[in-house]
Amino acid sequence: MPVEKISLPAPELASSARGDVSWVYEALALSRHKGFIGNVNLRDVVEHSMGYVAIIQAARDSVSAFSQALSEPYRLRIVDVGSGGGIPGIPIGWYLRDADVTLLESSSRRANLLCDILSTSELSHHVSVAHARAELCGREEIYRGAYQFVVVRSLAPPATTAELCAPLLAVGGKLIVSLDPSRDSILRLWPESGLTTLGLQKTAEVTVGRYRYLMLTQMVACSDRYPRRPGMPSKRPLF
Repeated sequence: MPVEKISLPAPELASSARGDVSWVYEALALSRHKGFIGNVNLRDVVEHSMGYVAIIQAARDSVSAFSQALSEPYRLRIVDVGSGGGIPGIPIGWYLRDADVTLLESSSRRANLLCDILSTSELSHHVSVAHARAELCGREEIYRGAYQFVVVRSLAPPATTAELCAPLLAVGGKLIVSLDPSRDSILRLWPESGLTTLGLQKTAEVTVGRYRYLMLTQMVACSDRYPRRPGMPSKRPLF
């Protein structure tokens, strides 16, 4: 099935409703100081994170049917898998105040820093940290099939990323991964045959400014066989 190509404008950062964006830079600067973010330009990092926001805003209507299965008022749920130093989760949480954002991180040092950053911020009301491995979260009732959007920046190769993320998605939910803009053939690393095993389908290749992303849709609930036990998705990738 052909993958649709879409170009979206980047969201405006300046907004009195969201407060001063300098807090985001300060939070990410602390992560960089601790060695959890590479020596990169933080403006580039935030710009890249806003690409995820643009895609979520454009696609959220298509996953709104998820609210029909909830007994509580509808609220968007997003998880940043392998959040590391808080990219892209912290900028996403700062921008999308009407969403519950989970920063999923297996490293205790990184998770503790994320907790410290959020503890002094108003974002703590809707952004939380889950210190756990994705393989284990995918087996827990409170996480499995609970999210409309899963975002990934640089987690693992495609097969591992897909297996770790698909169990977290609700049916109709979207997995958004960053693509290397210099590699035109990178979509071949996400074969339909392997993705179907996990209930995923490539939906669109999206460009936001200088950055490229792949959006995949959870067409059916992920099989109970996945994720496999910790370490197996990377040791024995499905494709």
